[in-house]
Amino acid sequence: MSSNTLSWDKLFLTGSVVSLSTSLWRARVQIKADDLGIDDTVAVQTALSLGCHRLAPPRAFEAILEPARAAARAIDYYSLNFGLIKGARYVPEKNIPALEAELKANKEKFKLAVDEFMQNYEKTKEEMLPIIEQALVDAANNPQCAVSAFERIKAEYPTANEVKDRFDLSWSVYAIKSAKTENIADAAAQEAEGVKSIIGDMVKQLRGDLTEKLKAILEITTRGGKLSDKSLISAKQLLDRVDSLNVLGDETLSQQIKAMRKALSTVSEGQYDDGFVVGLNDIQKNLQESVEQAIKDAEENLTGVGRRKLTIVPQPAAQQEVPEQFDLGSL
Repeated sequence: MSSNTLSWDKLFLTGSVVSLSTSLWRARVQIKADDLGIDDTVAVQTALSLGCHRLAPPRAFEAILEPARAAARAIDYYSLNFGLIKGARYVPEKNIPALEAELKANKEKFKLAVDEFMQNYEKTKEEMLPIIEQALVDAANNPQCAVSAFERIKAEYPTANEVKDRFDLSWSVYAIKSAKTENIADAAAQEAEGVKSIIGDMVKQLRGDLTEKLKAILEITTRGGKLSDKSLISAKQLLDRVDSLNVLGDETLSQQIKAMRKALSTVSEGQYDDGFVVGLNDIQKNLQESVEQAIKDAEENLTGVGRRKLTIVPQPAAQQEVPEQFDLGSL
């Protein structure tokens, strides 16, 4: 592949792809027609949605779900969507240490929450069984159906070890490597088009995030409203995020971030002048008009960069966040 051709190797000099995986015990068992003493006919299947029995109350999972959600929020904050792989995110190299620290902290919280859940597992089970039994008695056509259904549900409760094994919070960090057959023109051209598509999406996403924030602020100013401290803090946090993700060298975006920081610094106790509104409108216009040029510039910025060898490094057994991990020089 020639040095002026876009490739995955060049794109992944600036960052890596991170994918988060969360698994939970669903704590549900399917309701069957037999549970209610009715025939499982085609008509019943068509007309009735029988739903599920809940084997644990929703509140029992709150402490587990919070670190899982926090891990997902951390990945979203430090990354851009990577459209080539469903659910994967592109993280700039400089953001990986901070992201990894947050993920590890939330994984530890997740583990502690699971341990606490498991300590209360048998108690939770004892609390739920009478509720399930009464629900079956109330819903079934006859007592024998309710008894039979209750015995089935008790038997379908997994053991404590089985439940614990269903909880997991992990992530993978990896890169896409260029094909070995670089002398094949069609393969090189196809790869370049794939990289171009990803680059275009990244540039548009960052500008879109900033444009949405500008739109929200301008809607407030249009109504003559005050800018709350919460709105200002949110805007400044977004600027920090977009700035940290601008690894493709979008100069106009950098300039508009600086301009918006300056504009926000003029707001006092929620009050602003006409110049503030004019400035934000100018920023919005500049972002919208220069997007195609920004994509071209980003493509050109990547065509001259060198290559880096990517090696698969198995993770130590004691730290199994990632089944296998590419050595990207940053982890």
